[in-house]
Amino acid sequence: MRNNDGAFYRSFRKMSLPERLLWKPLGDPRTLINGTLWTEKINNPLLYASGNQVFLYRGGQDGERSEILADTQGREYFDPLTGWEFFGRVTPASFFTPPDKHLDPAVCHAHGKFRLFWSQVGQGEKRGGRHRIGLATSTDGLNFTRVGPADGIMDGRAPEIVFHNDTFHLFVELRPRDRGQPESPPGNNWCLYYLFTSDDGVHFHQALDRPVIPPGPSGDWDSFNIATLRIVREEEYFYMLYCASDRTNDWLQNVGIARSLNLTTWEKSPMNPVFGRCVDDWLGSCWYPTSLRIGTNRYFMYEYTGIPLAEPETAYGKPRRTPKFVRGLSVLSNVLLREYFP
Repeated sequence: MRNNDGAFYRSFRKMSLPERLLWKPLGDPRTLINGTLWTEKINNPLLYASGNQVFLYRGGQDGERSEILADTQGREYFDPLTGWEFFGRVTPASFFTPPDKHLDPAVCHAHGKFRLFWSQVGQGEKRGGRHRIGLATSTDGLNFTRVGPADGIMDGRAPEIVFHNDTFHLFVELRPRDRGQPESPPGNNWCLYYLFTSDDGVHFHQALDRPVIPPGPSGDWDSFNIATLRIVREEEYFYMLYCASDRTNDWLQNVGIARSLNLTTWEKSPMNPVFGRCVDDWLGSCWYPTSLRIGTNRYFMYEYTGIPLAEPETAYGKPRRTPKFVRGLSVLSNVLLREYFP
Protein backbone atom coordinates (compact mmCIF):
# COMPACT_ATOMS: atom_id res chain seq x y z
CA MET A 1 0.00 0.00 0.00
CA ARG A 2 1.16 3.52 -0.73
CA ASN A 3 1.33 6.24 1.85
CA ASN A 4 -1.22 9.01 1.90
CA ASP A 5 1.22 11.44 0.31
CA GLY A 6 0.10 14.32 -1.89
CA ALA A 7 3.49 14.34 -3.62
CA PHE A 8 2.78 10.84 -4.94
CA TYR A 9 -0.47 11.98 -6.59
CA ARG A 10 1.14 15.05 -8.09
CA SER A 11 3.71 12.75 -9.67
CA PHE A 12 0.92 11.55 -11.98
CA ARG A 13 1.07 14.89 -13.73
CA LYS A 14 2.62 14.91 -17.19
CA MET A 15 2.13 18.63 -17.83
CA SER A 16 1.96 21.51 -15.39
CA LEU A 17 -1.35 23.35 -15.23
CA PRO A 18 -1.24 27.09 -15.88
CA GLU A 19 -2.57 29.08 -12.94
CA ARG A 20 -5.61 30.22 -14.90
CA LEU A 21 -6.68 26.58 -15.47
CA LEU A 22 -6.70 25.69 -11.76
CA TRP A 23 -10.20 25.42 -10.32
CA LYS A 24 -10.60 28.20 -7.75
CA PRO A 25 -12.48 27.02 -4.63
CA LEU A 26 -15.56 29.01 -3.62
CA GLY A 27 -16.79 26.94 -0.66
CA ASP A 28 -19.70 24.65 0.14
CA PRO A 29 -23.07 25.67 -1.33
CA ARG A 30 -25.67 26.26 1.34
CA THR A 31 -28.96 24.46 1.16
CA LEU A 32 -31.57 25.50 3.71
CA ILE A 33 -34.32 23.07 4.63
CA ASN A 34 -37.06 24.57 6.78
CA GLY A 35 -34.66 27.35 7.70
CA THR A 36 -31.91 24.97 8.83
CA LEU A 37 -28.58 24.42 7.11
CA TRP A 38 -28.48 20.92 5.61
CA THR A 39 -25.56 19.11 7.24
CA GLU A 40 -26.20 15.46 6.40
CA LYS A 41 -24.54 13.59 3.55
CA ILE A 42 -25.16 15.34 0.23
CA ASN A 43 -24.03 13.33 -2.74
CA ASN A 44 -23.96 13.04 -6.54
CA PRO A 45 -24.81 16.67 -7.44
CA LEU A 46 -26.05 17.66 -10.89
CA LEU A 47 -26.22 21.25 -12.18
CA TYR A 48 -28.72 21.63 -15.03
CA ALA A 49 -30.02 24.75 -16.76
CA SER A 50 -33.23 24.92 -18.80
CA GLY A 51 -34.36 28.29 -20.11
CA ASN A 52 -34.06 30.87 -17.35
CA GLN A 53 -34.07 28.32 -14.53
CA VAL A 54 -31.16 26.48 -12.94
CA PHE A 55 -31.70 23.19 -11.15
CA LEU A 56 -29.48 21.46 -8.62
CA TYR A 57 -30.42 17.78 -8.34
CA ARG A 58 -28.71 15.79 -5.59
CA GLY A 59 -28.85 12.73 -3.44
CA GLY A 60 -30.20 12.94 0.09
CA GLN A 61 -31.05 10.72 3.01
CA ASP A 62 -34.48 10.12 4.54
CA GLY A 63 -33.95 7.56 7.28
CA GLU A 64 -32.64 4.43 5.60
CA ARG A 65 -33.81 5.58 2.18
CA SER A 66 -31.77 7.50 -0.33
CA GLU A 67 -33.72 9.82 -2.56
CA ILE A 68 -33.28 12.57 -5.13
CA LEU A 69 -33.87 16.16 -4.01
CA ALA A 70 -33.84 19.41 -5.96
CA ASP A 71 -33.01 23.09 -5.42
CA THR A 72 -33.74 25.86 -7.93
CA GLN A 73 -32.88 29.46 -8.73
CA GLY A 74 -33.10 31.90 -11.63
CA ARG A 75 -30.29 32.07 -14.15
CA GLU A 76 -30.19 35.87 -14.46
CA TYR A 77 -28.89 36.48 -10.93
CA PHE A 78 -27.21 33.13 -10.40
CA ASP A 79 -25.56 32.74 -6.98
CA PRO A 80 -24.04 29.26 -6.65
CA LEU A 81 -23.34 29.62 -2.92
CA THR A 82 -26.48 31.00 -1.30
CA GLY A 83 -29.02 31.49 -4.09
CA TRP A 84 -30.66 28.07 -3.91
CA GLU A 85 -34.32 27.64 -2.99
CA PHE A 86 -35.08 24.17 -1.68
CA PHE A 87 -37.87 22.38 -3.56
CA GLY A 88 -37.81 18.95 -1.97
CA ARG A 89 -38.09 15.36 -3.12
CA VAL A 90 -38.49 14.76 -6.85
CA THR A 91 -38.70 11.00 -6.42
CA PRO A 92 -42.12 10.58 -4.72
CA ALA A 93 -42.70 8.02 -2.01
CA SER A 94 -44.47 5.84 -4.57
CA PHE A 95 -41.09 5.34 -6.28
CA PHE A 96 -39.83 3.37 -3.29
CA THR A 97 -41.44 0.07 -4.25
CA PRO A 98 -39.36 -2.02 -3.95
CA PRO A 99 -37.50 -0.02 -1.25
CA ASP A 100 -34.42 0.70 -3.33
CA LYS A 101 -31.94 3.53 -2.92
CA HIS A 102 -32.35 6.30 -5.49
CA LEU A 103 -29.04 8.00 -6.32
CA ASP A 104 -26.97 9.60 -9.09
CA PRO A 105 -29.48 11.83 -10.95
CA ALA A 106 -29.01 12.54 -14.66
CA VAL A 107 -31.41 14.88 -16.50
CA CYS A 108 -32.08 16.10 -20.02
CA HIS A 109 -34.87 18.15 -21.57
CA ALA A 110 -36.22 17.12 -24.98
CA HIS A 111 -39.57 17.23 -26.80
CA GLY A 112 -41.12 19.32 -24.02
CA LYS A 113 -40.24 16.87 -21.22
CA PHE A 114 -37.58 16.49 -18.57
CA ARG A 115 -36.27 12.96 -18.31
CA LEU A 116 -34.69 11.91 -15.03
CA PHE A 117 -32.48 8.82 -14.89
CA TRP A 118 -30.99 7.50 -11.66
CA SER A 119 -29.21 4.56 -10.03
CA GLN A 120 -31.77 2.27 -8.47
CA VAL A 121 -29.72 0.14 -6.12
CA GLY A 122 -31.39 -2.78 -4.38
CA GLN A 123 -31.12 -3.09 -0.62
CA GLY A 124 -29.39 -6.42 -1.21
CA GLU A 125 -26.50 -4.71 -2.98
CA LYS A 126 -23.84 -6.07 -0.64
CA ARG A 127 -25.21 -9.57 -1.22
CA GLY A 128 -24.97 -9.30 -4.98
CA GLY A 129 -28.11 -7.23 -5.57
CA ARG A 130 -28.69 -5.73 -8.99
CA HIS A 131 -27.91 -2.19 -10.04
CA ARG A 132 -30.68 -0.80 -12.26
CA ILE A 133 -31.44 2.47 -14.04
CA GLY A 134 -34.72 4.13 -13.13
CA LEU A 135 -36.60 6.61 -15.34
CA ALA A 136 -39.20 9.31 -14.72
CA THR A 137 -40.52 12.28 -16.72
CA SER A 138 -41.75 15.76 -15.85
CA THR A 139 -42.99 18.91 -17.56
CA ASP A 140 -41.44 21.29 -15.01
CA GLY A 141 -38.29 19.45 -13.92
CA LEU A 142 -39.56 19.04 -10.36
CA ASN A 143 -42.67 16.86 -10.30
CA PHE A 144 -41.79 13.52 -11.85
CA THR A 145 -43.82 10.47 -12.82
CA ARG A 146 -42.16 7.08 -13.12
CA VAL A 147 -41.85 5.49 -16.55
CA GLY A 148 -41.33 1.76 -17.00
CA PRO A 149 -41.28 -1.08 -14.47
CA ALA A 150 -40.65 -0.58 -10.76
CA ASP A 151 -37.28 -2.34 -10.95
CA GLY A 152 -35.96 0.04 -13.62
CA ILE A 153 -35.53 0.00 -17.38
CA MET A 154 -32.07 -1.62 -17.66
CA ASP A 155 -28.98 -2.76 -15.78
CA GLY A 156 -26.39 -0.18 -14.81
CA ARG A 157 -25.48 2.56 -12.40
CA ALA A 158 -24.33 6.22 -12.26
CA PRO A 159 -26.01 7.37 -15.50
CA GLU A 160 -25.36 10.43 -17.63
CA ILE A 161 -27.78 11.45 -20.40
CA VAL A 162 -27.21 13.67 -23.45
CA PHE A 163 -29.82 14.48 -26.11
CA HIS A 164 -28.14 15.16 -29.46
CA ASN A 165 -29.25 14.88 -33.10
CA ASP A 166 -32.73 13.64 -32.04
CA THR A 167 -31.12 10.74 -30.16
CA PHE A 168 -30.82 10.05 -26.44
CA HIS A 169 -27.30 9.00 -25.46
CA LEU A 170 -27.25 7.22 -22.11
CA PHE A 171 -23.88 6.51 -20.46
CA VAL A 172 -24.01 3.94 -17.65
CA GLU A 173 -21.51 2.13 -15.46
CA LEU A 174 -21.60 -1.64 -15.85
CA ARG A 175 -19.87 -4.13 -13.56
CA PRO A 176 -18.35 -7.37 -14.86
CA ARG A 177 -21.38 -9.38 -13.73
CA ASP A 178 -23.69 -6.88 -15.46
CA ARG A 179 -21.83 -7.74 -18.67
CA GLY A 180 -22.00 -11.48 -18.06
CA GLN A 181 -18.31 -11.67 -17.17
CA PRO A 182 -16.68 -13.25 -14.11
CA GLU A 183 -15.45 -11.00 -11.34
CA SER A 184 -11.79 -11.26 -10.48
CA PRO A 185 -11.40 -11.32 -7.57
CA PRO A 186 -14.95 -12.35 -6.57
CA GLY A 187 -16.95 -9.34 -5.43
CA ASN A 188 -14.95 -6.92 -7.55
CA ASN A 189 -17.06 -3.80 -8.19
CA TRP A 190 -14.82 -2.47 -10.96
CA CYS A 191 -16.89 -0.59 -13.54
CA LEU A 192 -16.52 1.04 -16.93
CA TYR A 193 -18.91 3.22 -18.89
CA TYR A 194 -20.86 1.92 -21.87
CA LEU A 195 -23.06 3.88 -24.28
CA PHE A 196 -26.71 3.12 -25.03
CA THR A 197 -28.89 5.07 -27.44
CA SER A 198 -32.61 5.53 -27.95
CA ASP A 199 -35.05 7.37 -30.21
CA ASP A 200 -37.80 7.63 -27.58
CA GLY A 201 -35.78 8.00 -24.36
CA VAL A 202 -37.30 4.82 -22.90
CA HIS A 203 -36.07 1.83 -24.89
CA PHE A 204 -32.28 1.74 -25.17
CA HIS A 205 -29.88 -0.49 -27.07
CA GLN A 206 -26.11 -0.73 -26.68
CA ALA A 207 -24.41 1.50 -29.24
CA LEU A 208 -20.78 0.45 -28.75
CA ASP A 209 -19.23 -2.93 -27.95
CA ARG A 210 -16.37 -1.28 -26.08
CA PRO A 211 -16.06 1.08 -23.11
CA VAL A 212 -16.74 4.70 -24.01
CA ILE A 213 -13.46 5.80 -22.45
CA PRO A 214 -10.87 3.12 -21.63
CA PRO A 215 -8.57 3.03 -18.61
CA GLY A 216 -5.14 4.54 -19.02
CA PRO A 217 -1.88 2.56 -19.27
CA SER A 218 -0.81 0.49 -16.28
CA GLY A 219 0.29 2.71 -13.43
CA ASP A 220 -1.35 5.85 -14.82
CA TRP A 221 -3.79 7.90 -12.72
CA ASP A 222 -6.89 6.41 -14.42
CA SER A 223 -5.58 2.89 -15.04
CA PHE A 224 -8.04 1.00 -12.83
CA ASN A 225 -11.46 2.57 -12.25
CA ILE A 226 -13.28 5.26 -14.26
CA ALA A 227 -16.56 6.45 -12.78
CA THR A 228 -19.08 9.23 -12.09
CA LEU A 229 -18.74 11.17 -15.31
CA ARG A 230 -20.60 14.33 -16.37
CA ILE A 231 -20.81 15.75 -19.91
CA VAL A 232 -21.26 19.36 -21.05
CA ARG A 233 -21.39 21.04 -24.46
CA GLU A 234 -19.13 24.01 -25.21
CA GLU A 235 -18.61 25.38 -28.70
CA GLU A 236 -18.48 22.43 -31.13
CA TYR A 237 -17.27 19.83 -28.62
CA PHE A 238 -18.77 17.71 -25.89
CA TYR A 239 -16.55 17.64 -22.80
CA MET A 240 -16.53 14.77 -20.33
CA LEU A 241 -15.40 15.32 -16.75
CA TYR A 242 -14.67 11.97 -15.17
CA CYS A 243 -13.26 10.67 -11.90
CA ALA A 244 -10.74 7.87 -11.78
CA SER A 245 -8.36 5.83 -9.65
CA ASP A 246 -5.21 3.88 -10.33
CA ARG A 247 -6.03 0.98 -7.98
CA THR A 248 -9.27 1.25 -5.95
CA ASN A 249 -12.99 0.86 -6.54
CA ASP A 250 -14.93 4.08 -6.08
CA TRP A 251 -12.20 5.83 -4.04
CA LEU A 252 -11.51 8.22 -6.89
CA GLN A 253 -8.59 10.51 -6.26
CA ASN A 254 -8.54 12.69 -9.38
CA VAL A 255 -10.62 14.26 -12.15
CA GLY A 256 -9.78 14.27 -15.84
CA ILE A 257 -11.32 15.77 -18.95
CA ALA A 258 -11.93 14.33 -22.42
CA ARG A 259 -13.64 15.75 -25.51
CA SER A 260 -15.63 14.42 -28.45
CA LEU A 261 -17.43 15.68 -31.53
CA ASN A 262 -19.79 12.69 -31.76
CA LEU A 263 -20.16 11.28 -28.18
CA THR A 264 -18.52 8.01 -29.22
CA THR A 265 -14.84 8.79 -29.87
CA TRP A 266 -13.16 10.62 -27.01
CA GLU A 267 -9.78 12.32 -26.73
CA LYS A 268 -8.26 12.64 -23.26
CA SER A 269 -6.56 15.90 -22.34
CA PRO A 270 -2.76 15.71 -22.17
CA MET A 271 -3.06 17.91 -19.05
CA ASN A 272 -4.93 15.23 -17.09
CA PRO A 273 -5.60 14.98 -14.25
CA VAL A 274 -6.94 18.52 -13.90
CA PHE A 275 -8.34 18.40 -10.36
CA GLY A 276 -8.15 16.34 -7.19
CA ARG A 277 -5.29 14.92 -5.19
CA CYS A 278 -2.90 15.76 -8.01
CA VAL A 279 -3.28 19.47 -7.25
CA ASP A 280 -5.15 19.69 -3.89
CA ASP A 281 -3.71 17.81 -0.93
CA TRP A 282 -6.88 18.39 1.13
CA LEU A 283 -8.95 16.17 -1.17
CA GLY A 284 -9.15 12.50 -0.30
CA SER A 285 -11.63 11.51 -2.99
CA CYS A 286 -14.12 13.20 -5.28
CA TRP A 287 -17.11 12.20 -7.38
CA TYR A 288 -19.52 13.73 -9.90
CA PRO A 289 -17.74 16.85 -11.20
CA THR A 290 -20.84 18.55 -12.58
CA SER A 291 -20.32 21.82 -14.44
CA LEU A 292 -22.35 24.80 -15.66
CA ARG A 293 -21.30 27.94 -17.53
CA ILE A 294 -23.01 31.19 -16.52
CA GLY A 295 -21.68 34.31 -18.26
CA THR A 296 -17.88 34.29 -18.17
CA ASN A 297 -17.70 31.84 -15.26
CA ARG A 298 -17.75 28.05 -15.39
CA TYR A 299 -18.81 26.57 -12.07
CA PHE A 300 -17.83 23.08 -10.93
CA MET A 301 -19.67 21.31 -8.15
CA TYR A 302 -18.59 17.94 -6.82
CA GLU A 303 -18.93 15.58 -3.92
CA TYR A 304 -15.75 15.10 -1.93
CA THR A 305 -14.32 13.87 1.32
CA GLY A 306 -11.12 14.92 3.04
CA ILE A 307 -7.81 13.10 3.24
CA PRO A 308 -7.97 9.86 5.22
CA LEU A 309 -5.94 10.19 8.42
CA ALA A 310 -5.13 6.49 8.57
CA GLU A 311 -1.71 5.40 7.36
CA PRO A 312 -1.08 3.66 5.08
CA GLU A 313 -3.92 4.73 2.81
CA THR A 314 -6.46 2.11 1.87
CA ALA A 315 -9.64 2.25 -0.17
CA TYR A 316 -11.98 4.66 1.63
CA GLY A 317 -9.16 5.36 4.08
CA LYS A 318 -10.23 2.57 6.44
CA PRO A 319 -10.46 2.90 9.35
CA ARG A 320 -12.37 5.96 8.12
CA ARG A 321 -11.64 9.15 10.03
CA THR A 322 -12.57 11.60 7.29
CA PRO A 323 -14.92 14.58 7.15
CA LYS A 324 -18.49 13.96 6.06
CA PHE A 325 -19.22 13.72 2.38
CA VAL A 326 -20.05 17.28 1.33
CA ARG A 327 -20.32 19.36 -1.78
CA GLY A 328 -17.49 21.54 -2.96
CA LEU A 329 -17.73 24.41 -5.41
CA SER A 330 -15.01 25.81 -7.67
CA VAL A 331 -14.90 28.20 -10.59
CA LEU A 332 -12.90 29.04 -13.70
CA SER A 333 -13.22 32.62 -14.94
CA ASN A 334 -12.77 33.63 -18.58
CA VAL A 335 -11.61 30.14 -19.54
CA LEU A 336 -12.90 27.84 -22.28
CA LEU A 337 -12.52 24.09 -21.85
CA ARG A 338 -10.63 23.81 -25.13
CA GLU A 339 -7.67 25.35 -23.29
CA TYR A 340 -7.13 21.95 -21.65
CA PHE A 341 -6.26 20.65 -25.14
CA PRO A 342 -3.16 22.60 -26.21
